[in-house]
Amino acid sequence: MRVMITPTPYTHLSALVYENAVYLALTDTWEGSSPVMRDMPLSQLSGSSFRAIRVDEKLPNSSSRLVLDVPQGVQVLVKQYNPHSLSQLWQVKESGQLMHYKTKLFLDIPGRSPNPGTYASLIVKPLDDTRHQTQCWTFQDNGYLTCKLAGLAVSARNGLLHDGSDAVLDMFSKSPPQIKFYKRRPGCGAVLVKTSLDGPTVVIKLLDAVAGEHTVYSDTSSREEENIKPLQLQVKLLGGVGLSVINHIPEELVYVSMSGLSFDAELAGSRTTVVFDLVGFQADNQCREALVPVVIHPVMREGEHTVHFRMIREVRGDGRLVVYPEVQALFANFSSQLDEVLLLKLIQFFEMSRDTKSEEQKYEPEAEYKLSTRKLEYNPVLVESMLIHETQVNVSLIVAPVLEEDLKDIHTRLGLRSYLNFSDVTFVLKKYHSSNMIAATSTIRDNIIRHYRDCAVGHKLQIVLNSEMTGNMGGLFNDLLSGLSVGLDGDVSGMVKSVAHGMSDTASKLSSTASTVLTYVSGDDAFKADRDRLRASRYQSSSASLRAGWQGLRSGLIGGITSIPSSVVRGINQDGVTGAVTGLAKGLIGTVTKPAAGLLDFASGTTLAITQSTRSSESIGEIRRIRLPRCCSGEILSPYSLDTAQGMATLWKLNRKSRDERFISWCVVNTQYKILVSSERVRLIERESGNKVVKEIMLDSIGQCVYLPRTVSGTTDHHLAIQVYDNPPPPGVFNMPPDSCPRLNCNSQKTSLKISQDIQYSIDLKKEAAYMINSGEHSAVARKDSYILIVIVENYKVLFTIQF
Repeated sequence: MRVMITPTPYTHLSALVYENAVYLALTDTWEGSSPVMRDMPLSQLSGSSFRAIRVDEKLPNSSSRLVLDVPQGVQVLVKQYNPHSLSQLWQVKESGQLMHYKTKLFLDIPGRSPNPGTYASLIVKPLDDTRHQTQCWTFQDNGYLTCKLAGLAVSARNGLLHDGSDAVLDMFSKSPPQIKFYKRRPGCGAVLVKTSLDGPTVVIKLLDAVAGEHTVYSDTSSREEENIKPLQLQVKLLGGVGLSVINHIPEELVYVSMSGLSFDAELAGSRTTVVFDLVGFQADNQCREALVPVVIHPVMREGEHTVHFRMIREVRGDGRLVVYPEVQALFANFSSQLDEVLLLKLIQFFEMSRDTKSEEQKYEPEAEYKLSTRKLEYNPVLVESMLIHETQVNVSLIVAPVLEEDLKDIHTRLGLRSYLNFSDVTFVLKKYHSSNMIAATSTIRDNIIRHYRDCAVGHKLQIVLNSEMTGNMGGLFNDLLSGLSVGLDGDVSGMVKSVAHGMSDTASKLSSTASTVLTYVSGDDAFKADRDRLRASRYQSSSASLRAGWQGLRSGLIGGITSIPSSVVRGINQDGVTGAVTGLAKGLIGTVTKPAAGLLDFASGTTLAITQSTRSSESIGEIRRIRLPRCCSGEILSPYSLDTAQGMATLWKLNRKSRDERFISWCVVNTQYKILVSSERVRLIERESGNKVVKEIMLDSIGQCVYLPRTVSGTTDHHLAIQVYDNPPPPGVFNMPPDSCPRLNCNSQKTSLKISQDIQYSIDLKKEAAYMINSGEHSAVARKDSYILIVIVENYKVLFTIQF
């Protein structure tokens, strides 16, 4: 019999019968005794209706042991026990028959029944349903082996029990011998099949139906859990959740917006089901030097989910094994533009956070001993099915032309390459699927990371083809194919737009690469720094690209004209006569290379403007920030304010994102003007024009700012008087008569007082800064202690802060 067993926990099969031949022994010739099976038909010794009865597994030891045998032919004889003879073996059948093991015939008598007062010889015959009376046998309570014929039992001819006697069916009155069966192999002939858990291992147990366990295993915990009411938890944040990452400066680095968030969890006993859905997702680049506004966003159709995650967790057995019957994750396609400055600042953020935590940990002398003597714990989990669907991520990397000193150190230490600038590389993250995996959670995590790392490594050639030094040939090929496709569909304007985008992008990158090479050849660090500053501003818009290209051309021409005298003067100042010769050589080279580099920058800026104007509306460059960057001036982090964010954005546009000037306040004066207060000056700006500065006053020339109410005909005008000096007042004098005193008509007393306080606060800060001593050591400590991670729940206006 072949039985297929699925190795799943807590499986139980009914009794299975295996082949176990028996000896029909005459117990009077055997020494010793064993329990006798009474009142049990042979039909109960096999099949699915097997009834467990304990029997002796050992054969008695005797030299005159006699058994029923069919040595040859069909005649049944009484023979001495021989363990090597197959003719002495019998098998018990389901209907009570005794089948001879060697001949496959059944115990019977020659005729229908013996004559009265006589006996009938025992023979073996083929199975015959009409001979049920003489082919079905039963072991009686008194030890006799009988058939369905009343008053007859198995005996030896004339009652003589010796080797070679004929076995017959005789009358009870002649005292027939007791006959029992002894099994050839240990066991009762039937087994119970049971599976259980030993940690993460499924154990298959074969138990004897008599000597083994009488009770079938049942998972009582599952029956108890049926009476436990499931605990359900549902969290829905339709407005979404925002996450801000702020560094030590302080400066907001990234703002992550997640909308349509849904979390469902159900706990039913030892089974936990978790479902997580996310509709909208976007991560914005909030850095001051951001080259692109958005880091990553999904590319999907309306109504689709960005993330769908489902997990089922169970604790089975004795609680030692954690099983995940199902883990499934589905992600939308993403488009990402990575900014090198942002990446380096994030690395700096997490590195300094980790260093701060390690410094705060106290050293324990016994820690090393405890670690060496601690027993290593290995808690594997069983993952029956894990599926992460395939997704695609379109990635572009923009390398910053200018880096700050602290970021340069990280850039050098990581071994990054400044020329590794690529666009539109599509990483295909193939499906990850595993089943019936038993491992530690760290091993499972490493397998997933290794899988996706191998997927990313397979795109090396595509990165090279789409890099700036090769002119983004891969992008050009894709644009040409896209243009051909839309042209065949009849969209001529789309074809022209796609082809123009690809050609201009390739021309822009090749000319930029050539200009960079010529700039390095010129050997002029000042010219290189000026060119890097212009290149950093060309990604903002198409007009900014044209402006940067024109300024690059002008810088190259001026640099070529002044290259020889400036290089010679610089060389004389550094090395005298030798420096003059070296400077003359550099000047001659710069006379040729600088105008050429400027011309190439002009071509690069012009073609980049064409690229940006022909860019698809689905491109990430057209995706705007969810909100403006947070204003993080001061040591205290305040909740997000749209007004202050607009004021800081206006200040960045006016001072070209200079870090020397800090934002203080931004306030509406009246229907015509807004006032912007910084750490250096006060600006009066028209509301309608946006960034048009009407009047600008330096803080050094302000004596004081006071609120002057004026009542005319019952109406009070709220004026703000700013005391301005043509020359700065002497030290210690704060109430000099003003040479000129401009006045602003504010819309309320509250507005006037607020502006007055902000201006006076900015003046006080500037005066205090003049007497402060900056210590690099203390500054470094302050920088480490000011890392903050902020989570904002937008719907409920709640601010959570976690100090690192």
